Amino acid sequence: MKFLPVSITAVTVVLYAATPAHAIPSFSRQIGADCRTCHIMSNKGLNKYGRKFKLNAFFESKEMRNQRLKTEKKSD
Repeated sequence: MKFLPVSITAVTVVLYAATPAHAIPSFSRQIGADCRTCHIMSNKGLNKYGRKFKLNAFFESKEMRNQRLKTEKKSD
């Protein structure tokens, strides 16, 4: 019977420890790219391109777009 309270406590801690994602799909639609363009899926953080996009006031310059399209073309 000691197992049940421990299990309930463990599940409660895990549920409260979960943090919501702060990703905004409109950015993905704005530039016509997949979420993985800016995010590292393993920990939902920003990659190098995502940090650059954020520092550029969430605007994709022509240079950034050309770089992204070259990278996407290489991965095909």
